[in-house]
Amino acid sequence: MRRSRAENQADSTPVCLEGVPDHEAIGGPAVLANSSALSTTRPEATGPGQPDRARRWPRRLLIVGGASTVVLSGFAAWARLGPLPARVLHPAATRVTTFVDRNGVPLDAAAARAAQIGTVSGADPKSATRGPSLAKRADRLASATLAAEDQRFLSHIGVDPIALGRAAIADVKARRIAQGGSTISQQLVKLRLGRRGDSLTGKAQEMLYALRLEHRMSKDAILSAYLSEAPYGGRVIGADAAAQTYFAKPVSQLTWAEAAFLAAIPQRPTAFNPRTDVNAAKARQRWILGRLRKAGTISAGQERSARAEVLHFAERLDDALAPHFTTMLAAEPAIAARPGSVRTTLDAALQRDVAGIARHHRALLQKSGAANVSVVVLDNRTGAVRAWEGSGDY
Repeated sequence: MRRSRAENQADSTPVCLEGVPDHEAIGGPAVLANSSALSTTRPEATGPGQPDRARRWPRRLLIVGGASTVVLSGFAAWARLGPLPARVLHPAATRVTTFVDRNGVPLDAAAARAAQIGTVSGADPKSATRGPSLAKRADRLASATLAAEDQRFLSHIGVDPIALGRAAIADVKARRIAQGGSTISQQLVKLRLGRRGDSLTGKAQEMLYALRLEHRMSKDAILSAYLSEAPYGGRVIGADAAAQTYFAKPVSQLTWAEAAFLAAIPQRPTAFNPRTDVNAAKARQRWILGRLRKAGTISAGQERSARAEVLHFAERLDDALAPHFTTMLAAEPAIAARPGSVRTTLDAALQRDVAGIARHHRALLQKSGAANVSVVVLDNRTGAVRAWEGSGDY
């Protein structure tokens, strides 16, 4: 069947879309572009559920925030109000080990005097106090101790974040534990637990117990307890014993120079022990005096006077008889576990004679390069040690 010319012309005539120019027919560039755009873009959903989902987010944030607050509050309450070991809150009385010769003569007069003072650990927070506390009686020593060990003691809650951050930076720079950042409360916990060293686990436990201790004891009670239990070199424990041992006076009568000197010792009782290195203790004393002046506790004039003050010790710090021998005995577990008076086999009179002979010959032998002399005198019949003289620079 043959088609007419009109029908063929109608089939070949382009059909234009509405809004599209007549010269852009179907299949032309404009239509292809529009169809591509339609295939890649979709209008946003505007269904009835969209507003509900938008309203759910604030509700979910409130629930998460509330749950987090409850958990954090619970943790804070546990950290602050949780239990404490009995020996941390109610420690037993501190006793000093003293050594006497076979006739009962004290081998260390300073330790014997400290034992007679009868140092007692920090007071029970529930007990009534008689008279001023140790922190108030030893006001200068207390101030010097805070300047040296814990400047923000009165404002923190047992842990000092600023000190911890500073210690962390110092440790990273030194690539070792150079600073501890411990507060007085943490140090008291450590003393009462009898812990040595600074492991991360031990540090964390000390921080936790310090928070709990501060909730149960006043600042004055904590500081008084620390002063009564801190080590002051050798076997001298507590501020009262230290004041009597080194300066033969009550702790309340210490000068600023004497207070700063004693406050220097507890940080490193062995290194700053006046019997070992009095110059190291004096160097730290001067540093503490500077801290007291910067804190406004003492004036610049008081600092200069304290630096110039000559310390008059109660007795020669090397007057202890047989210190090597007694130190060796003090490390014995059986003796360390039961402090008290220990009778030895030494003879005090013979020990003094041997010490004098050793000093005399040490001076002569030094010319030949011998720095020290050691002597041990035994009873041949029983094997008992009657005299034990070690190196001359103990």
